[in-house]
Amino acid sequence: MTRSSLTFILISLILVLAGCASVPTIDNSNNLNSPQNSYIQNMINDDMNISENLRDEISFNLKILFQYKKNEPEFYEVINKYIEDGYITKLSISKIKQAIINNRKIESIQSINKTYKTSKQNREYIVESILKNDTGFNIVFDNLEADLINTNLLDSNLLYFCNSYIRDQRNMIENFIFKKENPADVLVIYTKPFENHVGNLKQLFPDTKFSLINNLNHEIYSQNILGIDKSLGRLKKIQDLDQNIELEHSPRERKDFKKVYFLMDYSIGKSIVPIFRSYLLNSDFYATTEILSGATSMEQLTDFNDLLLPSPKYFYEKISSKPKINSIDDEINQGLIEDLLLTEQLKEGDIYEAYIFLNSGVINYSKDKCIQRDLFFWKINQENI
Repeated sequence: MTRSSLTFILISLILVLAGCASVPTIDNSNNLNSPQNSYIQNMINDDMNISENLRDEISFNLKILFQYKKNEPEFYEVINKYIEDGYITKLSISKIKQAIINNRKIESIQSINKTYKTSKQNREYIVESILKNDTGFNIVFDNLEADLINTNLLDSNLLYFCNSYIRDQRNMIENFIFKKENPADVLVIYTKPFENHVGNLKQLFPDTKFSLINNLNHEIYSQNILGIDKSLGRLKKIQDLDQNIELEHSPRERKDFKKVYFLMDYSIGKSIVPIFRSYLLNSDFYATTEILSGATSMEQLTDFNDLLLPSPKYFYEKISSKPKINSIDDEINQGLIEDLLLTEQLKEGDIYEAYIFLNSGVINYSKDKCIQRDLFFWKINQENI
């Protein structure tokens, strides 16, 4: 065989091995919108000539209103002035006025007596939250008739919620990727602590590919799962034909894994997710907040660029505004305790209905009913960290 014909064959093989890019798609755009922003923006009257700065001010203050934090009387005067000046749509006026009434009911509560039984760490979260938010709670711990709060707050229904936070997140992801899409297009990557949960998924969705991470070399593991090792093997054979030719090679992207679901903590996810992203450029990646467990700063979330997380974006914006944090775990747990204590205030204030931006998601609170979170996907990227 002549050198020119060999070169032609090599070039042809390179073209076959090279991956072809496709247009990325984002499914269910409604689940990617921020419920906080859309809800607030719809309240502002577009028929009025409102400057951008004033619109931002109105939006900011309405967000505070629906977070049900303690406010000064002047704050409500500002909100009412927006209504008087016609800056609020007619359909939204009653919602805003009701939110003001509910906030004032909570602020008028002198004290709330509660007894909880929980871990030492959770007690610290409770005390810290009470002091930070200046709420009138009288708490007794470990009383015989105390309400039991699960040590693992992520896996607790926090006394009043229909599900735990982690259960709500898993439900959202799994209902979407398995039931609204083809389960055969899903790849589930998991570590040993998640084997029980994955065992249930295997029974429900036998056509899905599941893979336990059992190799400390995450690059080799990822190449093996995605078939990249075979592509690299073919490249080596081609190079062996002529050592004098240097080839540039981009392994073919897998098209059968449209969605990848990661069940792991940060220690594994920080290396696995970027590796998979380098090979699956157009696949959608999903995980619960468990993948953040172990991260000590928001900057570390850059490892999860384009990962879809069923958790409110505004909560992480609040974390980003802090000069220093202990860990993401700590922030989430503190946020969940704040959600619990706010729920106690709603009950003590005899509030019948309320639309609230909790740390763990938007809720439509209704007295005497368990609380259901309304979660939306937050796509992590460097611009919003």
